Amino acid sequence: MPPPTIIARFRQVLGRALRETGQAVDRAGVWGITQANTTKTLGDPPYIYDDHLSRHRNQMPLLRRGMPQVSDDVAYIAPCSTLVGTVRIGP
Repeated sequence: MPPPTIIARFRQVLGRALRETGQAVDRAGVWGITQANTTKTLGDPPYIYDDHLSRHRNQMPLLRRGMPQVSDDVAYIAPCSTLVGTVRIGP
């Protein structure tokens, strides 16, 4: 496979920059709406935006094969894990 051309590399870098900028603007918008809709008093803890650790979906249902089922008794599932299809976790 030949190395990517300069134009292809430029498109990749520009696309990633635009995507990450859009995500940052979205996070700022969510933060602003949350701040506008909540009343704060002196001494309240600061608002912390809780973002996902992974960019991938954690659960992927298949079209005709069912959806992953996670029991409420499960203590922890790693954020980087992926559940695909008919999977049952827990008792």
